[in-house]
Amino acid sequence: MSERSPRVSVIMRSKNSDWVIGQALAALYSQDYDDFELIVLDSGSTDRTLELVAHYPHRLIHIEPSDYFPGKVLNLGAEQARGEILVFQNSDAVPLTRECLRRVV
Repeated sequence: MSERSPRVSVIMRSKNSDWVIGQALAALYSQDYDDFELIVLDSGSTDRTLELVAHYPHRLIHIEPSDYFPGKVLNLGAEQARGEILVFQNSDAVPLTRECLRRVV
C-alpha cells in the first residue's frame, strides 16, 4: 500500500532566513488545513536556517548559490511536488492566521 499524496505542496525558497523562518514554519504547521507537504529549496544557507527547518517534516533540495535563479528554483520545486495544488511561500512570509492555507486552497 502506498502513502497517499498530499493535496497541497508548499514550496519554500530559503537562504539565511534564521531570523524569521522558525516563525514562518511554526505558523505553517499551526494551520487548520494540514493536508500538505513542505518542500524547502535552500540556496546555501550558512546560518541556522537548516537547523530550524529540521524541526519540521519537509523535503530539502539544496541549490548551489551560483545556480539560484528564482523562476528556475520554483520550477524545480514544482517538479518535485506530489500535491495537486502548489502554494509558494517565501521563508520570510509568516501566515498571520490559522486559516491562511485553507483560504488559499
